Amino acid sequence: MGGGIEAGPEEIVARGQSFAALAGSVDGVRIAAALPRIAEALPGSLSAMAVQRLAREWSGALDRWAEAARRHGRALEAGGHDYEAVEEAVRRALGPREPNPPTPGPLRQRGVW
Repeated sequence: MGGGIEAGPEEIVARGQSFAALAGSVDGVRIAAALPRIAEALPGSLSAMAVQRLAREWSGALDRWAEAARRHGRALEAGGHDYEAVEEAVRRALGPREPNPPTPGPLRQRGVW
């Protein structure tokens, strides 16, 4: 097959683990931590309300992203392990590979030409 994307089971599992690690690295990050100070500086204003909403949205978005990355990582890991299990089952079912028989030389050598 030409031009396709290929990845072995080990690589798929490794990528899944990378997603899990990435999600873990954003746990505890509060990108909106400074925004409440803006709202406190502008009490009762539309800007204060907007900043409070923005803080909730950003916090929720990051948490949702991290959970999605974890789910994706788990799916990749499971897929990689399944891939390896299927490959192993096929190898067992087909048995040991025997070398191909030697091919005859060009027809010319057999006096056909």
